Amino acid sequence: MGVMLECLNGVIEAEEVPESWTKSRTKMIKKIGKPTWRDFRPIALTNVSYKIFMTHIREQIERHLRINNLVRENQIGFTEGGRIEFNHFMLQFAVEGVLKGKIVREEHMLKYPLTKYAWENRRRRLYPLTKVNRGLVVVALDYSKAYDSVNRKSLIETLIKYKIDPKVIDLIYKIYRNDTTLIKFMEEEEEIEITSGIRQGCTLSTELFKLVTYEIMRELDEKGEDFVVEDIRMNSLFFADDSLILARTVESAREKIKIIAEISKHFGLHINEEKSKALIYGSRGHKEVAKEIEGIKVVKSLKYLGLEICDEEDIFRIQKEKIISEMRVLANATFYAIETSCDRVLMGKLWWKSLALPKVFLGLGVMSFTTDQVEAMQVIENTVFRQILRASCLTPNAVLRGEIGSSRMENRMIESRFLFVKSIWEGNNEMVKEVLRKVMENTGNSWNKKNESIFRKNRFDK
Repeated sequence: MGVMLECLNGVIEAEEVPESWTKSRTKMIKKIGKPTWRDFRPIALTNVSYKIFMTHIREQIERHLRINNLVRENQIGFTEGGRIEFNHFMLQFAVEGVLKGKIVREEHMLKYPLTKYAWENRRRRLYPLTKVNRGLVVVALDYSKAYDSVNRKSLIETLIKYKIDPKVIDLIYKIYRNDTTLIKFMEEEEEIEITSGIRQGCTLSTELFKLVTYEIMRELDEKGEDFVVEDIRMNSLFFADDSLILARTVESAREKIKIIAEISKHFGLHINEEKSKALIYGSRGHKEVAKEIEGIKVVKSLKYLGLEICDEEDIFRIQKEKIISEMRVLANATFYAIETSCDRVLMGKLWWKSLALPKVFLGLGVMSFTTDQVEAMQVIENTVFRQILRASCLTPNAVLRGEIGSSRMENRMIESRFLFVKSIWEGNNEMVKEVLRKVMENTGNSWNKKNESIFRKNRFDK
């Protein structure tokens, strides 16, 4: 270990990169059983000592960003403790904050004093009740081959801008300047030079791409119209390259897309208009007029980070229906999965608890299911347990769960919520924590209402 440490320190001091660090090996992996030339996934392998070195550099850059308050907390991806559900949770907060906008009076200070009674009368007459934050446009942007398209010159400039150690920047520059990979396909091998994109197989690449997204978010914050919900600015939400742009109006959304397209082009990134989608919430008249926004189609629902998001107040309505539907399909497949097994119960447990449920229960902690929906899911699961145990219809459900070793569906959802909240409080993202505080203070929020219902039913102390 001491020899390795001495060698890595020598690389930094001498500012010379070992030749093996600039080379990688790319293996083509089949996506399907009988692939065509399009059905292969390239996997890049790099030197182990190079990965160790770049992991250390990544940690030091992350530390530098935090110490100097340069972290943008609306980028959840590539961060310690970051979960995709954080983005879903913040989007739900934004939608409900818009559609349930607080009733306020738009008022200004009068030039002369009035009695309290006279002031109230004048205030009601001149400043009628108005709703705020009634419009929301959400644009899900998709970049074409984001990681392979990054302009390396702009990347180096970004490292300089964020005041990364010059020795580190010089090493990164030398590695990228001499970057080559040996591609092996079938029995043939060929070495090619790589001139664009972040380096595949490098443990530092995630941090470098994150800095690119920081610049995109900074440009949007400086030039675009702010979208604020309960004093929290949420112009954009990122998880790696999966981004959501939030705006009050269609016109504001158009302007923000133009800003992002321009800065993204500087970094070599291009928005895929065909795969990008937009949702419009709570703006009367817009849904009939706006069929597209800067070439991006306006839709009723879209898939974001594995969950189906729709343009209703309950943004997860379609996803919840989809979960129940998929559970029925998987329940029907249980017979074929376990019937020929030598250990029916063991394989049944493995099939349902380790394969089927994790497939459909993504984001369980952020969704609020109705009592009827929970009951429907429980009935499906009870049916599966009867198939596994070959139990009769007279066998009590509690006995089935005891034999399988499973809790009730409702208890599982409660646990998911508690673990989700725990992951937020124990994490480092202050923006998500602030959103959670706002949600828990708001008695009208659907997620908080469900929590209150759980507390009352189970008599938990807050």
